[in-house]
Amino acid sequence: MMPARQVSAVRCGEDLRAYFLGVWHLARTIEDRRDQRHGFLRGSAVFEPDSLDLCYHETGRLRLGSYAGAVAQHYRYTFPWPGHASVRFADGRPFFDLELSQGRSAFLHRCGADMYRGIIEILDVSCFAMSWRVSGPRKDYVLRNRYRRRHVSAV
Repeated sequence: MMPARQVSAVRCGEDLRAYFLGVWHLARTIEDRRDQRHGFLRGSAVFEPDSLDLCYHETGRLRLGSYAGAVAQHYRYTFPWPGHASVRFADGRPFFDLELSQGRSAFLHRCGADMYRGIIEILDVSCFAMSWRVSGPRKDYVLRNRYRRRHVSAV
């Protein structure tokens, strides 16, 4: 029997689109080092099919410092070959690429003078983690995300 990490890496290599497809619970912590604020987000992430792509819809409640409110984010995931995904902003601009054939991937995104450094890791068949370290003249924060598949029970 293979450990969970190896099983998930094999499944990602075979069909990353199928791995992401569905509804996920999302828990995010935020450490804003510039403004000395900490926060969290609780919500959901939905990967829904659109032709061969997946549309990512994130919704939740954010608390950061004295702010508390609803937030949303949207991306498009395309799958050029097994174990790979290209993530684009909702308007079609490139964001980052994933190479998850081994279950883990690091990636970069430059936004003006700010640099986003990310890591995603498939933890098992129903859980993955993604973290971001953002630094530059305007930003200095760390995001840590945990996604856990929401299981839908039959009625």
